Amino acid sequence: MYYYKYNNKYLFSKLKYDEFSQISKDDFIKGEFYYYLIKEDINKIKRSYIPNSPFMMHLKEEGIYLLNTNLFDKDIDLDNSLKKKLNDEKIKVINTNHKNFMDSINMDIKKEKYEITILGLGDVGGTLLSGLMLLAPSLFSKIKLYDLNLNNCKRWYYEASQIYDAFDDLEYPQIEIIKEDEIFNSDVVIFCISAYIPKVGEKVDDVRMAQFKKNSSIINNFGKMARNNNYKNLFCVVSDPIEPLCKSLYLSSNTNSKDEFDYNGIPSENIIGFGLGVMNARANFYSKNYKESLNFYKEGRAFGSHGKELVIANSITNYNNDISINLTQDAIKANLVVRDVGFKPFIAPALSSGAISIINTLKGKWNYSAIYFKDSFYGCKNKRIKNTNKIESLNLDDDLYQRIKISYENISKII
Repeated sequence: MYYYKYNNKYLFSKLKYDEFSQISKDDFIKGEFYYYLIKEDINKIKRSYIPNSPFMMHLKEEGIYLLNTNLFDKDIDLDNSLKKKLNDEKIKVINTNHKNFMDSINMDIKKEKYEITILGLGDVGGTLLSGLMLLAPSLFSKIKLYDLNLNNCKRWYYEASQIYDAFDDLEYPQIEIIKEDEIFNSDVVIFCISAYIPKVGEKVDDVRMAQFKKNSSIINNFGKMARNNNYKNLFCVVSDPIEPLCKSLYLSSNTNSKDEFDYNGIPSENIIGFGLGVMNARANFYSKNYKESLNFYKEGRAFGSHGKELVIANSITNYNNDISINLTQDAIKANLVVRDVGFKPFIAPALSSGAISIINTLKGKWNYSAIYFKDSFYGCKNKRIKNTNKIESLNLDDDLYQRIKISYENISKII
């Protein structure tokens, strides 16, 4: 093993890197956080990730199988000092075959406050903004608003600026209306724009896929704008259909004028889709209807999409396939229940999938969101550490894993 020190950061690898200064193992173990350097196919392994097991430090190809520890090679081990760092989430794997891999070392300082931009201030964007102001105003230094309808911006500028607790010591962010050329002067961009939302009573077989064609052309434009502005920071997708829009954004941002995919846009680990939080919340609501899922709030899990490729597990310790399928269908149809009483179902998604999950992401806490798995963005329990992602891997029931595989394959076929 080779050990290195670079700008007061500690790196190690089985490979020799002449660009870094070698140090002794005794000096290396003084480090607080480690970067493990690998050289793997950039089409199979993303630029960076946080491993949750020794096996994940030696991947040759990513995939949905990483959610299932039954498929891990248990013979791969680490010495005790490295194992403790891994268990403490103090190791970051970096694939140095990516030409911008140094960004994963140099640009991974966790911020105390974020400057964010919200794109689109309709029902979802406005409700999400309200949630951010109520739940974690001190997390943001500035919240910038962009919408083609200037009056929408003005409305939410006035409203959000007047959300305030006079008897608390909370610091509140500055609210600002911006122009298009200011969008990417931010730490985080949140995409809430939707060109098409079915009216209450309108019959559409698959609402989210009906939205894909129009919304993908919009998000692709922002992907090109991000590329032209050299924006590499976090881009959060809240509009439907979330997982295909994430993939569409990733492709557009990283494709040059010659239609070549060149990895010069937003890195895959910095695109996250926020739609699974509300599906978990809906499953939790309906779990009270089944005695086998009364512990869903502790043992249940959600995987997949904010749509028909959702996979709900009633429990990860006492999995029941039939009950889980019933819960999945309950969660999928929950938005139709709201529509049946005459309203658009946007409040719970904007808060559970949007505000709550985005806040937890920025705080480095577990959340439900869609991250990249080589072929597609897919929803699972994960957290953000050092500007990259760590997934939860579990000993999954065989029937549950088969459902997840099929769901992932179906999402991957969309784009």
